[in-house]
Amino acid sequence: MESRVTIETNLQEIVSQIFNAPPKEPCSIGLELDMGDDDVDIYGIFEVMSQVLVYGAKLKYEKDLTKLSENELNTLHDYMKSMGFDFSVNSFEFSSLDELQKSKRQLSNPPKLEDFGIKLVDRENCICHDITLSFYQHLVNPGRQIGDIGVFDRRI
Repeated sequence: MESRVTIETNLQEIVSQIFNAPPKEPCSIGLELDMGDDDVDIYGIFEVMSQVLVYGAKLKYEKDLTKLSENELNTLHDYMKSMGFDFSVNSFEFSSLDELQKSKRQLSNPPKLEDFGIKLVDRENCICHDITLSFYQHLVNPGRQIGDIGVFDRRI
């Protein structure tokens, strides 16, 4: 049975409902974006789901994503997969903020979810944690995957 949570409620309430329960099966939680008359674009999906990830980590573990253990990150992966998403964290050192600002992403044409990211910077240790999101590659129907236009249809 598919759980459904609509974006009509506050995003923090949605995160609380999801992350205060055990992780569900992959792609078992359906989220819907109500953008009024505007089409949902890939950047809008990125914005909402990155907030879900950051709020979820803070709610579940009371600390930032960059401070989580491997086991805690694995649990966050399970939560994100239950909503049809996954994430990766790429950490690297930098020598100056100028160097960090020059490390910008190139967007695909058309843009993909993986083109966008969150940069969490630890200035004291000169480390940048670059977090990207992706659709969890779990078959919904034979021959169709999460992220295919027909499956996606204003749902995340």
